[in-house]
Amino acid sequence: MRNNIIGYSTFLVISLALAFYISLPGDNRSSSGQSWIDIEPSSIEAITYQNKDKKIVATRLDKLNGFWIDMSLKSEPKGEEADKTITTEHAFKASSKIDAFTNFLSPVYAIRLIGDVDKVDKAEFGFDDESPLLSVAYGNEKIFKLLIGKKSYGSRNRFALDSDRNKIILISGRSLETFSGAKLKMFERDLLAYKSDDIVKASISAGGINASWDHTSRDSTGKLQWKDAASDKKADPRYGTWISKLLKLKVMEYANQELHGQLDAAQPFLNIDFGTRNDSSSIIFKRRIDNDTISYWVLSSYLGRYARVNTDKAAAIEKDIVSLVGKS
Repeated sequence: MRNNIIGYSTFLVISLALAFYISLPGDNRSSSGQSWIDIEPSSIEAITYQNKDKKIVATRLDKLNGFWIDMSLKSEPKGEEADKTITTEHAFKASSKIDAFTNFLSPVYAIRLIGDVDKVDKAEFGFDDESPLLSVAYGNEKIFKLLIGKKSYGSRNRFALDSDRNKIILISGRSLETFSGAKLKMFERDLLAYKSDDIVKASISAGGINASWDHTSRDSTGKLQWKDAASDKKADPRYGTWISKLLKLKVMEYANQELHGQLDAAQPFLNIDFGTRNDSSSIIFKRRIDNDTISYWVLSSYLGRYARVNTDKAAAIEKDIVSLVGKS
């Protein structure tokens, strides 16, 4: 009896697996497991993802500072304006999460080779006139394009159509989801690319007063501490508290090109030059008053464009720094 149960169970598992396999679209279900194209991440110049509702363009700034993303999103309002289409524009620095996508391109891995485009029913794999198009510009004016179809049954993998090679393949869909949801998943919120412990010095200018702080000495527990670099004074914990508050500021939005130009013409109330053992970065703070509303904007060499930060937190940083540098 026990042997019969085991036999029936094994037969059931095999039958279910076979049924799932047969349910996959198309007649050509051969598994290839091949590298489809290998694009060196450092050679990527731009990535574009476009469908009927959105267009995302990631353009490389430089090899150190990654990518800048421009997005346009279309939406159809309800009610009296239901016949109109509203387009909103977004621009922001891409976070390091974009690296997952550039690494996905090195190589693009064909999980399965479905077959020739002209020998299968494209609609069966989710391809139509509104299918998303992925385009990658790299190397010496090279372009790689994939038309993106639907998800494979029961997975996040996506069917993709390579028109240059006249093939339909199955690729990983995880990185595509990250890139297509760029506003939520790749919006850079940090002001710098490194953390407090990476910094060894800071030069600060505020209210006409300059100060230099050192961050190489340690206390009895081995913890790094900030002190005045120009004197033999003991470490001042207030310096570390202030730096910590500054680095915890997060980007809320990025200035458009017009506002960036206006902010560029304004005078900063705070300049900071940070140095690590291998790198340096600068941050400037500016205050903007528009219709009696005060906002604080930050420009760092890492971000490359002015970004708005929390008003209350930035105002506290401004208030504290004058007394701190005055006592340095």
